[in-house]
Amino acid sequence: MRLSILGSGDASGIPRADCSDPACACVRARAGNGPARANTCARIEAAEACLAIDTGCGGFDCHGLLLTHYHSDHAGRREEFSARAWGPDDGVEIGAVGTPGVDIFPKPARVRQVEPFASVRLGEAVCTALPLNHPIPVYGWAVEAGGRRLAWLTDTYGIPAASLAWLAAHPCDLLCLDTTFAPGVARAPLKGHGDVPASLAAITASGARRALLIHIGHGMQTWLDAGGNLPEGVGVAQDGQVIDV
Repeated sequence: MRLSILGSGDASGIPRADCSDPACACVRARAGNGPARANTCARIEAAEACLAIDTGCGGFDCHGLLLTHYHSDHAGRREEFSARAWGPDDGVEIGAVGTPGVDIFPKPARVRQVEPFASVRLGEAVCTALPLNHPIPVYGWAVEAGGRRLAWLTDTYGIPAASLAWLAAHPCDLLCLDTTFAPGVARAPLKGHGDVPASLAAITASGARRALLIHIGHGMQTWLDAGGNLPEGVGVAQDGQVIDV
């Protein structure tokens, strides 16, 4: 099974268009002196099957599309969705208009609803929906093929107890986990995005053999650039990275 990181950044990406702070990672990325990060999304190849996770960087030529949720940085380009797209039901009527100031978007009409902890089979791959911690319903996806297992968990602060129990019972060869924020960011739980302490605790509890941090914000990148330490077995995803799981 092969994972391609198509994007590893948060909703604003790196460089962020409105950022000109000379101390920020965005400025370094713009100058070519640091990593650029598109919206978080990935592609998985398993035997003859190809799966896309979210749509930030396309992926519509795959056999199936696994959606985590319906914020625009994860589920844009809705007119291109095929009937082979799966995701959560966010409880919002199709075509409803979001309340101003509230980050809620309806499930696109062509997306097939999956119940929590249910699985979808796409060729050799078995894809299981894992509920996450975010202000709207979000699924992580655990994908198993050829005796290997990876989990892609974006837009979450830590991992909910039931999903963590599932992961502990089904240890992953690779766990990819939202870590938008550096340590000490008080708003991380409210935003439903991981910070370093919450992510490292969840990775340890999951029993994953190795982990990659995804959905990196520019503050998190600045922390990394300043020498922020991560334990052995935990890396940071890079756009264009290809990993054999």
